[in-house]
Amino acid sequence: MARLAFAALILAACSSPSKATLDAPPSPDAPHPSDARPLPDAPTDAPIDAPPMPDLSCLGQPPPGTAPDPLAVDGTVFAIDHYQVAPLPGASVTLHRRSDDGVLATALTGSDGTFAMSVATGGVALDAYYTVAATGELPSRIDPGDPMTTGFFALAVVASDAEVQRWYGDAGASYGDGASPLISIAVDCNHAAVDGASVAIAPGATITYYDAAAQRWNPSLGASTNGFALITGGATRETATAAWHGQAFPPHAAVAPANTLSLAVASPYAPAAL
Repeated sequence: MARLAFAALILAACSSPSKATLDAPPSPDAPHPSDARPLPDAPTDAPIDAPPMPDLSCLGQPPPGTAPDPLAVDGTVFAIDHYQVAPLPGASVTLHRRSDDGVLATALTGSDGTFAMSVATGGVALDAYYTVAATGELPSRIDPGDPMTTGFFALAVVASDAEVQRWYGDAGASYGDGASPLISIAVDCNHAAVDGASVAIAPGATITYYDAAAQRWNPSLGASTNGFALITGGATRETATAAWHGQAFPPHAAVAPANTLSLAVASPYAPAAL
């Protein structure tokens, strides 16, 4: 089975009508980087091969509040092994209401790792998260950050205990039973991962950014190369505040249960609640 680098993994668009894929070309309907609202301190004279400027035009604004009824939720689950990802069949995906952790829908991934479900919304954006369980892997908790609206498509990951221990080793952190590994992902208004983003965590924890060139967590980096940051030694409930070139995002709550791999998106939208 073909494997792809973890560096290529992008958490997908809640609000975009097009489905995100690994290393996919930009959608022709997606906003062009030149259409993004200029930022006061955006870097100038960037090299030709510099990453596109993130769209931060929604910074601090409330997220969209409406959604189709029912809302289609689909995606792909990938297993990570030695920083490489492969689609995972037979994984159980459960969508939970955030307010009380109630189960909204469940699905099993097919032979290609994909899943699909449909959820009643009453026309209101769905404030929810989902969990993934698979044999031989740590449970995963994935929080899309903003309430789900149209065209929700998600990429979810799972990893074994040995794989997460490998990450902690690369990060120079101590890993053991009861650990709460958390990956914070900074995204822009289109839910595209933000290259060069940094993150602050409260209460305090150790932050290690992903090095896309070396394909590992690199404790020497001061910012991410793809929007991903590994949080170790933290509490089971944290607040993540992402930033890009001095532009601070609103703080977003992040839940990281013990013995679970958690992923939490930090977007420019104002959070529904902390």
